Amino acid sequence: MMGGVMGGGSWLGWGLLHMVLFWGLVLLVLFGVIGILAGPARRAVGGTGRQREPDARELLRRRYASGEIERDEYYRRLNDLGDD
Repeated sequence: MMGGVMGGGSWLGWGLLHMVLFWGLVLLVLFGVIGILAGPARRAVGGTGRQREPDARELLRRRYASGEIERDEYYRRLNDLGDD
């Protein structure tokens, strides 16, 4: 009987190929799940890992709170920015 079990010497090659494909698929699924679960955390800080830039109203509010500008100037500039 030639070839032994499973019909020849090529079984090792196919078994190795299937093992590599299986573990590749497992890793692909694992990294996909991690990416999906980490997505909301990245979006919470702006998507790139950095905090978002403050808008004009926020900067104006900070300047008024620190005493850098007076009340009248704060409201004048706030009015200049208008409503979005």
